Amino acid sequence: IAECVRRDPQRLFGIGGVDPMAPDPLGQVDRAVALGLVGVTVSPASQGFHPAHSVAMRVYERCLRLGLPVLSSRCGPLVSSAVLEFDRPAAWDEVARTFPRLPIVISGLGWPWIDECLELLGKHECVYADISGFASRPWDLHQALLAASSHGVLERILFGSGFPFELPARMIECAVLG
Repeated sequence: IAECVRRDPQRLFGIGGVDPMAPDPLGQVDRAVALGLVGVTVSPASQGFHPAHSVAMRVYERCLRLGLPVLSSRCGPLVSSAVLEFDRPAAWDEVARTFPRLPIVISGLGWPWIDECLELLGKHECVYADISGFASRPWDLHQALLAASSHGVLERILFGSGFPFELPARMIECAVLG
C-alpha cells in the first residue's frame, strides 16, 4: 500500500492494518507511520477483540498522539468465527468517550446496525461513518442516507467503495443515485 501511494501521493493516501491482539501492536502503528501511511484500520469482529479492550485502547492512544484516524472495518463478509457483538457500532462508544478528539470511522454505516451508528455519530463529534459495501444494496444506501439526513449527521458520512468486494465505479453510481 505504501509503495502504491508513493507512486501518486497527490491523489492517494494509505491506511495501515493493525491487529491489536498480535504481538507488538504499537510497533505496527509506528511502522505504518514510518511507511508514510496516514491512518490505521482494525477489524474487531474478525480480529476477535472488543473495541474497548485495554490493548486496543493503547493503540488508539498512540494513534491520537500521532494524529492518525482509526477506521473500524469489516474484512469482507464476516466468517463464522467472527465475534458479531464486537462489530456493533455501540461498542465504540467507550472509545469515543475516552478519546473524544480521536477521529473514528465506522465502515459501512455500521450495517446492519445503521441506526446505532447514526446515534454514535450524533453523540460524538469525531466519529464518522463511510458507505462502503452498499453498491449491491442501493435501496439500503438510499434509506441509510435519508436516516442520516434526518439525524442531522449527513455531513459526517464519507464515501467508501468497499473495494475489492465492490467496484469503485459501481459505488459512485449508487452514491450519486442514492
